[in-house]
Amino acid sequence: MRDYARRHQFLVRTAALGEKEDPADIELLDNKEALKLSRARAILVAQLGKPWEGVDSLKPYERSLFAAFAAQMNHDNDLALKIINELARAYVRAKRMKKIALLNSLHAKRALHQYANTKVVKRVVSRYAYKRTVLMGMKAAASANGVLAPNWFRWLKAVDRVTWYSLCDIGMDVASVEACGLRSHWLSEVVAKSAIMNPRIESALVGIKTALGEMVDEESDD
Repeated sequence: MRDYARRHQFLVRTAALGEKEDPADIELLDNKEALKLSRARAILVAQLGKPWEGVDSLKPYERSLFAAFAAQMNHDNDLALKIINELARAYVRAKRMKKIALLNSLHAKRALHQYANTKVVKRVVSRYAYKRTVLMGMKAAASANGVLAPNWFRWLKAVDRVTWYSLCDIGMDVASVEACGLRSHWLSEVVAKSAIMNPRIESALVGIKTALGEMVDEESDD
């Protein structure tokens, strides 16, 4: 977590803080490092990504994942698995040819035609405001009808780390730091059963503060 925080420049050395820093924006963790709250919030909000604008606005691989989840939500687990397996094979080809557009599934079109406008899918989609939270909601709903192991689409980690971590975290009690802001917002939408545009990331920030305060800094111990 500290590596992520340092890399994204919201965990900084206290010695690097200038006199112009707003004291209200700084939270000291110890005598060596401090948390820049505004920067941390900006990073957590950025995890939400783009607002939901319909299936057609999704990238090919996002649309294919959506299609797989939609199929399984409607108990067509065989079609869902075909799409997931096809995506895994397509990733190898897309990586070799360096064309992300090739990361797609031919079976996705059939799944979307059959299931994208079903009541269960439309109900889930209506409850989320962002592309990533829609996919999280779809994956959670699909998982109720059968296994959707994250390693089945582990290629996603190389393509979209935030979405990968967010989907992996579903069903767990904790969230990866790379998607904790996204998870915080998604949980707010789950509770509200309604799409929320205004970012709800404060619980993630509280979690980061707590974790950083409890974790031993290995660099400091060296």
